[in-house]
This record gives sequence, C-alpha cells and structure tokens, in this order.
Amino acid sequence: MFEIFPPTPSYPLDEALRVFGDPELIAWFDENKHSQDEATRDLWHRRRLDLERSLSRQIRRGALIATAFETPLTIQSVRQSISPDIWELLDVDFEHCTAIVGALQLEKIQIQKSPIAWAILNGSENQLPAKSLDSTDDDQSASLEQQEIDVPSIELREEYDALIVTIGSEEMPFNGAKQQIIVRKLVEVSQNGQRIRGEDLLKAARSTADSVPKVFRGNSSWPRLERFYRTHQGWCWLELPNTASDAT
Repeated sequence: MFEIFPPTPSYPLDEALRVFGDPELIAWFDENKHSQDEATRDLWHRRRLDLERSLSRQIRRGALIATAFETPLTIQSVRQSISPDIWELLDVDFEHCTAIVGALQLEKIQIQKSPIAWAILNGSENQLPAKSLDSTDDDQSASLEQQEIDVPSIELREEYDALIVTIGSEEMPFNGAKQQIIVRKLVEVSQNGQRIRGEDLLKAARSTADSVPKVFRGNSSWPRLERFYRTHQGWCWLELPNTASDAT
C-alpha cells in the first residue's frame, strides 16, 4: 500500500548530530573532546546541548524524521516513525539512541531528512543551524529561531466539523467526510516521505469517483491543496515547492 519515496539515508541519533551539524562546530568538538580545562569542558557540554536542541527542533518542525523500535522487542517488531508531538514529550538520550516517556520506551533511534520539507531551506546542504564558535548565546538563539521559521511543515487540526490543513501560513479547510479521510492519509504518508496508491485513497474513503481530484469537486480549498498534490503511475503524495521530483 505504501512505497518509500524518495529514499533518504538514516543515521543513529548520535551520528545524526554530526551529519546534520555544523562542520566547524563538529571539528571544535573533536578537538576539545578530551580537554582537561574546566571552562572548555563546560563550554563543550553547553554547545553539545545546543546541537541536540537544534536537532530536536528540526524534528518537531518536520524537516527531519525520527524512527525507533518500541520496547519490549518482539519478533514482529518493526521500526516506526515518531510523531513530532510525541518527540516533544520524550526524554531523549542522544548518546545511547534511546528515549522514554511514561511507559513508552524507544531504542535504536535513527534520523533522516524529510523529503517534503528539507529542500525548502533555499538550497542548503545537510547542516542544521548550530552555534558559531564566535557567536553569543543570544545571537545564536535568534539565528536558530529565524532558520526554523523558514522551514515549512504540513499540519492537520480539527475545528468544529472541519479538518484544516496548514502548509506554512496557508490554511485549507475540508468538511466532507470522504475528503477528510483522503486528506488525512495524504498528509500522513507525505510527512513520512511515502506515497500511496490513488485507488487505496478512494477505497479508504468509500468513494465511487474514478480519481482523487473528483472527490473534491466544489471544494474551494482543493485548488490550493492541488498545487502540492503529485501523482505518478498511480501513486499520490503531497510535495512542497522546490522539492525535487520528476513526477507530474
């Protein structure tokens, strides 16, 4: 039913800090990792915490996707995506790639780019915004917040009888039950970098229409959402502007 699209490398949590971190800062970490100077060691730990917070904020914004195994493990256990809402609640151990909240325990956490959101960072490479070695805490905090504002996300919320899709600052309400089912599934697979068969969308919504767009006839929000709607050989997904794709 689902197909991964497009494939993106996945990194253990501790390694992800290096992959998506600022190279200059990572080099400074390596150089000073075994420093015996108390002030340097304190600065090392504070900057490491800054990097962890930066990574967590990008996960909550949707630029990165976190996955993990839930314990206790069984022979049927599979790696699952961690929703941004749950990530915000987790007590994360970056060194051991584990997390816990209440009775929920996760291990072998890995991080990958979100193919939906990452490409919007104006041609940026892997690096997350991280503390410049010469910047102050206040300067860096402002820089992080500005970078995060520029990262788009696809979000859903319910308001009375409407399901509202938010992409960046644009809101698109959908009231029909069939339309809401399709929108939910489209957003879900797209947030996880996947795509879904159009026939499966129609089947889930119990629609007799022969195409997904026909389900949305007469809905004033559909033309706006359709700008992000992509299909290719029967597969469907949502894609933000500037995300690389050859599909039409």
